[in-house]
Amino acid sequence: SAPGEGPGGALEVWLDRLGEGDDPEIQQFRRQVKFDAMRTGGVQDLAAGRYSEALAKLTTAIELRPERADLHLFMALVAQRLESAELALRAWERALGLCPRILETPQGQKAQQLGLRFPSLAASTQR
Repeated sequence: SAPGEGPGGALEVWLDRLGEGDDPEIQQFRRQVKFDAMRTGGVQDLAAGRYSEALAKLTTAIELRPERADLHLFMALVAQRLESAELALRAWERALGLCPRILETPQGQKAQQLGLRFPSLAASTQR
């Protein structure tokens, strides 16, 4: 998308004007903006059926914040839609490992509304 479009777009343009700089607070703010844009954009792409785009954005969000169980849950759903059983199972296991009650959270309910199916345990025996 063009500069200023999409989740966090206008803020990204503003941050670009700040320059890279060495200020740790600005660097942290830039990472947070990027995370928010990737997470939000990934879930929006998922809901719109743009699974490859969702995969790329959620992968970036997970690299920035791997401790977020909701990201792994949405990744499991994207992987299911892309028919990648192994990735779906890994992401599902990671989400549960981080938050055993993830399905009870608003994010878990959203994933279920979007069609999350629980990965078959048979997939784990094929490794």
